[in-house]
Amino acid sequence: MKQMKKGIVKVGFSILIIFMVPGIIFSWPIPDTGQTKCYDGTGEIPCPSPGEEFYGQDGNYTINPMSFTKLDAGSKFLPDSAPEWVMVKDNITGLIWEVKQDADGIVNYDNPHDADNSYTWYDSNLETNGGEKGTSGDVKDTEDFINKLNTETFGGYDEWRLPNRQELRSIVNYGQTQPSIDITYFPNTQDKAYWSSSSFFYADGRAWGIDFIDGWDSDFLLHSGHSVRAVFGRQSQISNHFVINGDGTVSDINTGLMWQQVTAPGRYTWLQALNYCETFNLAGYNDWRLPTIKELESIVDLSIYPAIDTNIFPYIPSCRYWSSVTSATNSSESWFIFMDLGYVGSYNVNKNGNNYFGNDGLKILAVRGGQTVVVNPDIKANGSDEPLNIYSSDSLSIKIQLVPGGFASENADWWLVAATPFGLFHYQPVDGSWAPDLTYSHQGSLFNLGEFEALNISGLPVGSYTLYFGVDMLMNGSLDMEQAYYDSVTVNIQ
Repeated sequence: MKQMKKGIVKVGFSILIIFMVPGIIFSWPIPDTGQTKCYDGTGEIPCPSPGEEFYGQDGNYTINPMSFTKLDAGSKFLPDSAPEWVMVKDNITGLIWEVKQDADGIVNYDNPHDADNSYTWYDSNLETNGGEKGTSGDVKDTEDFINKLNTETFGGYDEWRLPNRQELRSIVNYGQTQPSIDITYFPNTQDKAYWSSSSFFYADGRAWGIDFIDGWDSDFLLHSGHSVRAVFGRQSQISNHFVINGDGTVSDINTGLMWQQVTAPGRYTWLQALNYCETFNLAGYNDWRLPTIKELESIVDLSIYPAIDTNIFPYIPSCRYWSSVTSATNSSESWFIFMDLGYVGSYNVNKNGNNYFGNDGLKILAVRGGQTVVVNPDIKANGSDEPLNIYSSDSLSIKIQLVPGGFASENADWWLVAATPFGLFHYQPVDGSWAPDLTYSHQGSLFNLGEFEALNISGLPVGSYTLYFGVDMLMNGSLDMEQAYYDSVTVNIQ
């Protein structure tokens, strides 16, 4: 997926500041799990087709495949081939993640990015700590770790924080183990537990963490030492995000998912659960499926018991619910979520229903939808997204495109702006010219804009030029960065 970039750039006396934070997304899509293989109850199988046994598992669906971009210390986007980078942007959630360093078995608390450091859980903020501060560790607790990053304005940011449990799980790759993460982007990840910011309300002295051996979670004692990874980016989520549709379904504004409101009666083996969802018809929809473990977690509320809002989902027993994801360490097991306290696991639950917790199988809650519906602008210089280096005598072609996602026909301000050594210029579509100052290029509804050439020129003066194309969703003639989607490309003229 193409990056959405948003922020501020200072050019002369004009301000268009490039401050890279995730663009406002009217829903937060849930990334895919990374599992691409298919399994039966004992081992790997060729991925089945519709109508065949075991169809409908995670390997049959790829919804919002995980996608990352490397960033340097100045928050600049880097190509995948870059040998060095310090941060990673998740192109699905918009979150920016710290990258760890020096997994050499030697702790170094002077370097907060050292992969070997472990920290106790500590949060002195009563608004976020769930009522318990935790264990201070004199540079060795999680608050010290976060404070150090923010004091140093790592990457140009001073709003780093610990991720909550759902955010931390969003980067777990359930298609691999030890570690269960894409080390192409997250090198030096330890195959051990990482702290989340989510406190464990059910018992004192504990908080949630996720183990990157294979992606399971647990509540850990606050004074125990575990790994950490910082995240940056505001969650643009709505607190009252569930909508009861009155037809047996619930829609989640935050994720774009639609859920079966009342659990399916009875208990099922994993194969039976897959079959149930694939043949399910509710509210006129027949594209239901068994949810992934990341999707299941999105309806969990770790601050209540049971860990789901029973005003929204009535008659949901606090027992285990199947996901469509097979354990990468034991293909006879599938990941599940326990709706009592919200635990996620795969252990002791066999797909055939025989398990440590009883021989009557697990419960089902079907889901549908979840595809990304964000606005996607695109701008290229000579056909490239990467920084372009050319000579003044060379021709420069700037082409733009726009896919409106789920917001076709919504009104917006359209912007096509060039930050040049001589100030800001904007594109005027009436005559195809460029004029000075920061002004919108067009006002009107969003539509699918095919490839359009906005500039074809040679002989530009030497210097660095950055061109921005995007829209903001408040059609008022001013640049509203809080509701903007945009893309940019840099051209260096030699």
